[in-house]
Amino acid sequence: MMPHDVWSFLDIMALLENQAIFRGLVAASQLDTKWALERAAKQPFLAEQFEFYVETFSKMTTALEEAHLPISARYARDILKGLDTTDNEDGRRIAQGRSLALLSENIGKLVKVLPDEADTRLFVPIPSELSYLYESTRPPFGEAVERVFSIAIDDIRDAGNCLALGQGTATVFHLMRVLEAGLRGLAKQLNVTYAPTWDGFLGSGPIKLLA
Repeated sequence: MMPHDVWSFLDIMALLENQAIFRGLVAASQLDTKWALERAAKQPFLAEQFEFYVETFSKMTTALEEAHLPISARYARDILKGLDTTDNEDGRRIAQGRSLALLSENIGKLVKVLPDEADTRLFVPIPSELSYLYESTRPPFGEAVERVFSIAIDDIRDAGNCLALGQGTATVFHLMRVLEAGLRGLAKQLNVTYAPTWDGFLGSGPIKLLA
């Protein structure tokens, strides 16, 4: 999903239940533990489950990108690169001390950054009775208004978004701009100059006659 797409509660639940992220954290912990054990034994680390780790961190990277957690996704990608550059000995993957030290460093960064970055993702709930107003797929004022006053389409949409989010003042601001588009259209039809203010325009001779 794109950063400003609408996320339903179901989407959020799916994100929270995304096993790829949790499995990645478990795998990160396993890798870091194995690195510590092998370092203590001063022996090279044999990644017998190399393909498992590659698949796990690949899925984790994708899940983090979809959740719009770019920093965490970068560290997960760095872990994946570290796995991909391990040496190959006798047809098996094997990581020497330096490779594992870098892996351990990136794992530490990922585990530290992920909770903090996830905490920056905010979701604003929209009441179900107002959800139809947010990024409405149907013209809120009807197709005729959208066709004739195409210049006001963005403000009409933004007025609906603001109303759905409980931003009354912002809603009125956008609706005033929509009304101004209508007044400009009226001025054009009457062949009169649109005054710099509503009061000046509405107080002009031709408009007074209409009133």
